[in-house]
Amino acid sequence: MSGKAQSADDIIAELAKSPVDDSMKVDKKICSGGKSYPVHLSFDDGPSPTITPRVLDILKKANIKATFFISTESLVKGKPKDINARKELIERMKREGHTIGSHSYAHIEHANSTTTSQQSMMENLKKSFVEMDKLNLPKPLPFRFPYGSGWNVESVPANQKMANFAMNAIKGAGYYPFHWDIDTKDWSKIKRKALPVSALEQICSSKGGVMLMHDVHKWTADNLPVLIESVRQSGHTFVSEPEIRDYSENRASKPLVSLADHLGGPQGCVYVGHLDRAGSKCNTGNNRNTGNTEGVQ
Repeated sequence: MSGKAQSADDIIAELAKSPVDDSMKVDKKICSGGKSYPVHLSFDDGPSPTITPRVLDILKKANIKATFFISTESLVKGKPKDINARKELIERMKREGHTIGSHSYAHIEHANSTTTSQQSMMENLKKSFVEMDKLNLPKPLPFRFPYGSGWNVESVPANQKMANFAMNAIKGAGYYPFHWDIDTKDWSKIKRKALPVSALEQICSSKGGVMLMHDVHKWTADNLPVLIESVRQSGHTFVSEPEIRDYSENRASKPLVSLADHLGGPQGCVYVGHLDRAGSKCNTGNNRNTGNTEGVQ
C-alpha cells in the first residue's frame, strides 16, 4: 500500500459502501517506537458444539492459552446432546490449560434498571454461580458482564447503583471482574471488516491487554489464524490469563483498564474500556440503544 496508511475507521467506512468478501488478510502494524506488548485472547458466549472445537484446535496448534467465558444457561437449556457436548468442551478447555470464567446465566444487562430489576438480576447471577460451581473450578474465577453492563460507568444513578450491587455480588461469590481492552467486533458484519488493523491499533493504544472475541461465530473460527499471525507479525506476544494479570499488576506502565473495577468509559465509546476515549462525544445511554452495539458482546 502506497501513501498514508488507512485507519480502522477509514477501512470500515470504505467497506460499508461496497460490501466485499469479509475474510481477513494478514497485516501488521508496528507500534510507536517499535514497542511490542502482551495480548490475551478471550472468548464469550460459548461453548458452541460446532465452533468452539475449531477454536480450540487453532489455539492448540498456535500454543495459545485463552480464557473462555461460559454462558451458563447453555449448560442446562437445549438439546441433551448439545448440553453434553458443551460440558465435554469445558473439560477439554481444562485439559488444554485454558482459563474458564462466567459470562453470567442469561445474556442480560445487569445494570439496566429499565429492563432488569435488582431481584431478577441477582437471580440471574445466582443461577450462574450454581452452574459454575458444578464445574469444580478453583476460585477465584474471572467474570465478564454481558455487554460490559455491570462493569461500565453508568450515567444514570439507578443503573450505577445496580452496577455496584452486581459487582459486589460477583466478588462475594468468589469472582473478579474481567473486561476487555481490545474489541475485535467479530460479531459485526461491517466492523469486523476492519480487522486485523482495528485490533492492532487497539493493541498499540492500550499497550497490550485483553482481546475480546466470540466462539459462537463461524467467521471467528475461519479468521482466527489470520488474526493470530497478524498480531505476531506486529511483534506482540500471546500470553495466558495469569500472565496478563501479572503484566498489568507488575510490568505495565499503568494497570490495564480491563482488569480494574468500574473504570470503563461511558457506554457507546468507539473502543469501550479505553479511558482516553471516554468523553462528551460518547453516548452514555442504554447499551442496546447505542450506536456501536449491533450484536452480542
